[in-house]
Formats: sequence, structure tokens, C-alpha cells
Amino acid sequence: MKKTSHRSTRREFLAGATAAVLGGVVGPRSVAGSTVAGLPYFDEKGWQIGCWSRPWSKFDYRVGFDAIAEAGFKYVGLTGAKTKTRRVIATATTLEDSAKVGEEARKRGLKIVTAYGGGIPLDSDEALRKMIDNAAAAGAWSVLLAHVGKPDNFDVACQTVARCCDHAAEKKMAIVLKPHGGTTGTGPELRKAIEKIGGYDLILTGQRALDTGASQMGPRLAEYLGLPQVLEVRQVSGLDNGKLMAKRNWKDGLAEIEVGLPALLSIAPQANQPRLPHGARIMSAYREWEVAAWGLADLGLTEEELSPLIGLQREAFPPERTLGELITGTPDEAAKELAQILKTRS
Repeated sequence: MKKTSHRSTRREFLAGATAAVLGGVVGPRSVAGSTVAGLPYFDEKGWQIGCWSRPWSKFDYRVGFDAIAEAGFKYVGLTGAKTKTRRVIATATTLEDSAKVGEEARKRGLKIVTAYGGGIPLDSDEALRKMIDNAAAAGAWSVLLAHVGKPDNFDVACQTVARCCDHAAEKKMAIVLKPHGGTTGTGPELRKAIEKIGGYDLILTGQRALDTGASQMGPRLAEYLGLPQVLEVRQVSGLDNGKLMAKRNWKDGLAEIEVGLPALLSIAPQANQPRLPHGARIMSAYREWEVAAWGLADLGLTEEELSPLIGLQREAFPPERTLGELITGTPDEAAKELAQILKTRS
């Protein structure tokens, strides 16, 4: 980025934010001048900047809602959460639980722009209709379908969407396709972008993706660039004779590693406590700084080079366990009843 007096429009801001791969930002939900009667997703309200629930995927979704509202956002996208389906809302979620999600969002002044239910089978009308029903119960504006990057997947997904359009319109719901997927889609892009910038000494990445947890980006990027790598870094202590001293997770403690530059470090989650950026401050930053947006031609890439090597076909979950019996009474009475139950069932 470079300092500039340029004051970007909201459209330019979103374009720059998308190019910068701000994964926590809910993207533009409408195109200027377009409206679809009765569908909130397409209402002309300008650009809405929000946040996905994804960073809080290991917590109850309400924890994420609290943090998103506290950061000043008014719009939220639903994805990962600590539930049986690993999503805030999925096809297996009940209508009652989906409605509860919407109620919790409204309590915090949040509007649900879109709901991603995980690996919905792209050839299943029933699954997509169920996801539409659940998202509508939560008051969401749209359902997001992912993993449609390959031509075969895309054709199948479009046919399924076409058959479910009437149902979606009845529920005042838009269906959005997200074309990318897999674990290596951004590797070539990052490699080419880094090579284009040039003159680097140190590259920092996260340790793992929140969705796949594959921990692949850092190591693969280092291999692409032919760089030494140190993974799960907790602390960087400084330079000594042109070599970087870093401490990384190792078994039950830490190991101190010495690595020559240039190098790549993947940073462990325990290294620090990130601050949530305030939505208004993000927009202010983009008014003062110019963000370069590079396309495939700028990076010398083709569509084939970005095709994911791995794609999610579908997800399956074990049947829900039945609840046990609650034994009441005094400890002596409960012990006798338990002994009797075990005796009859042995």
C-alpha cells in the first residue's frame, strides 16, 4: 500500500477489499442499479460491510455475535460455529434452532446477510430447499453455496439452483454461488504476488485455515518459493548475524530455532491476541490508502493453474444420540434404582 490523497468511493473500497482477500468481510450483496422485487438481498441500500462468524468457529455462535457487534459491525455472515454440524445453520439444523439464531442476531442489532451451511450436496434439491427454509427462519437474506469451482460442479449446482429458484423466491431468499474451493486455490496467487513485489526478507502466514484446518498454506508457499520455513512460531526474539531467532511450539514446550533470511514463518494462534478492527476505521483506511488490485493477467496466471486439487463432495454426521434417563431421589434411592436398571439390562 502507498499513501495517497485519493478518497475512494464505497464501490472502490469493496473492490480493493476483495482484491486484498479480507476473508472476514462480507462482500457486496448487490450491483448498483439492480433490484429484485421482494428480496432483501437486492434492495438498494448501498454497500454493507460486515463480518463472518468464521473466526469464532470453535465457540458458541453467540460469542462471535457479541464480538462482531462490539466491533461496530451491523451485518453478519453465518458459517462455522461450535455446534453438532460445525455450522451456525446447516441442513440438519431444526427450524426452531434456526429461528433462535435470528433472534440472537437481532438482539445485538445484527442483520444476517448470508448463511453458509457447509458441504451441501450440489445435486440435492432437498438439501438446498432445507437450507433455504432454515436460513429464512433465521431472517437471513441469502444462502451461500460453495465448492462450485470445477466446471462439472458448476453445471450441476446451477441446475439444482434453477429447480429451487421458485422455492427461494417464495421464501424471499437469494442463492449465491461461491466459485472457489479446495486447499491450494490461493497458493499460486500468493506466490506470484510475492514474486511480483520482490525484495522480501520475511514472509508471515497464519498457522492454519479456520475451515479446513489443513495447515498447508505456509509450508506449500515456502516450497513454491524455495524458502526455509519455521512453523507454529510463538515468538521472534531478533536477528543475530543475519539470522532470525524464533521460538516455536514443540511437544509440551517451546524450541528455539535459528533460520537464515529470506524465510517464511507461520504464526501460531497463541502468539498474540489479535484486535478486532472497527468497521468504520477500515473504511477510513481505504480512503487514505490506495490498494493495488492484481488480476490473473497481472500475475501471469491462468484459470487452470488456480483449479483446486481437492474438493469437498459432501459431509456426513453420525445419528444424534438419545438422551439417557435421569434418576431422581436421595443418593441411596438413586443408587438402588441404578443397580436395578443395570441388573435388568445385563
